[in-house]
Amino acid sequence: MEERMRRLFSGSLVGLGLAMLLAAPVAADTEPTEFRRFERGHLASASDAECHESADGRRRTCTETEVNIFDGRRGGSEPELRFAGEQVCVFRSKETYNPRTERILNTTLDSGCARNRPGRLDVDFGERLRWASVAGTIKLYRERCVDSGDGSFCESDERRVALDLHWDGRGPIIERFTDFRETRKNCEFTSTDTSRSRDASVSGQIGAEPVHLNGSILRHYFQETRVCT
Repeated sequence: MEERMRRLFSGSLVGLGLAMLLAAPVAADTEPTEFRRFERGHLASASDAECHESADGRRRTCTETEVNIFDGRRGGSEPELRFAGEQVCVFRSKETYNPRTERILNTTLDSGCARNRPGRLDVDFGERLRWASVAGTIKLYRERCVDSGDGSFCESDERRVALDLHWDGRGPIIERFTDFRETRKNCEFTSTDTSRSRDASVSGQIGAEPVHLNGSILRHYFQETRVCT
């Protein structure tokens, strides 16, 4: 079950962009290149993952929920990285499989992000990371696949889902500073992150379903660069 949970649970990694940069090959004879991006502002995350097995042991169902809300500014050398304001992202998955054969019986994925939608989404952060909230509706893309035995059949659609979630900050505020530098061949990679964060319990509803999630509230300034000569 632990292996299945690891495969199902994607999580959120602040340094994901840096890992992609490190993995990208750079030809030695290319022109000098430079890539930069940064993010500063408030971020609140909420997640949960669990599995349940049927009484006969033939079915195991694993679910994952992840919500991220952001208010701040993002920027960088690429136009698609530049953004200022609010963003809400939701990801939910449900997978049922046979634990004996590892055969996947059905999967359902719901995902979507929305930016700066006044009147549709209201994102708020309290002082000193004490609380955060989101209320409104978001459009999610759904893909559902079922294994009939003769092959998989998938269908997709879009639906609007109501959100009403509140982050209740708990425990001390933790301050962190990380500084990463690495040189590979003719490229230098740097990454810095200054943050203040607090754990939070998250409650409310996604659609008609009440949820209780673990989360955090964060204020940070993150930047990374790749310079090749």
